[in-house]
Amino acid sequence: MFHTRWDKNVGKVIGRLDLYGIGILGIYIFFEIMRDKIVAYFTHDIQVGTVSFAVLAGIMFGRFIGTRGKIIKILLEEKVFKA
Repeated sequence: MFHTRWDKNVGKVIGRLDLYGIGILGIYIFFEIMRDKIVAYFTHDIQVGTVSFAVLAGIMFGRFIGTRGKIIKILLEEKVFKA
């Protein structure tokens, strides 16, 4: 979803959203809007908030770990960061 690379002029890792990422972002926005109806289909009414939070927290945690891994890989390749 994100193309990450090292920019030597700036000295930073740069990330750009590609077409696949835009599609995932659209699905995520749709899920946010329809979250109560989608989650209510699978759980009882009283659990909708908890299950919604758990799903979204998992998505955010996965994105964080994936982005962190890409940045560390780039920094190791550029010898900016030592393991």
